[in-house]
Amino acid sequence: FAYENSFQVEETIKRAGNFSGRFEINSTDPKQSGGIRAEMTQRLDLVGEERWYGFSQYFPASYVSDSTPELAGQWHDQPDEGESAARTPSNFIMIRNDRFIWYLSWDADAITYNNSPDRFMEIDLGPVPKDQWIDWVVHIKFAYDNTGILEVWKNGEKVIDRPNLPNSYNDTKLPYFKLGIYKWDWNGSSVNQKVMYWDEVR
Repeated sequence: FAYENSFQVEETIKRAGNFSGRFEINSTDPKQSGGIRAEMTQRLDLVGEERWYGFSQYFPASYVSDSTPELAGQWHDQPDEGESAARTPSNFIMIRNDRFIWYLSWDADAITYNNSPDRFMEIDLGPVPKDQWIDWVVHIKFAYDNTGILEVWKNGEKVIDRPNLPNSYNDTKLPYFKLGIYKWDWNGSSVNQKVMYWDEVR
């Protein structure tokens, strides 16, 4: 987190329980690892080949999206020696022009240098609703070959169903989950601040 206001415990806006997490980024925040971010990271001892994730997200009415996207959750890879740490994550939820986009990338090569156009895809998951909670369930079996599984539910509706298909890179170590918000480019953005809330992360 860049500043104290990058993450705060929120007691008013919550999906369940007593509080949620409020994440905030501003265009004036110092850049971290090539962009501006407010994120939390899954413990690396909890990564695994096959995992289920559940979480809820809330975007206030003041949240404005534009053509310069931001990430609202990502499964960050652990590149092997010789690979760039700035390589595009294999799976992430992107917000662009006020829509959820699932970005998926894979590669069976031992060393991945750049994303190949035949090994990535974007899946449109619909508009970003405001002032209401969105519940996500994600089931991933990470694999760079046809043993992979990717299933995603949004508010109880299955929006991605990709069994027996690749969904990650050929890395020694497995991806880990990062929650929060990350924006790598503010050029052309019509706003200077992004705020979102997370709750029920499991």
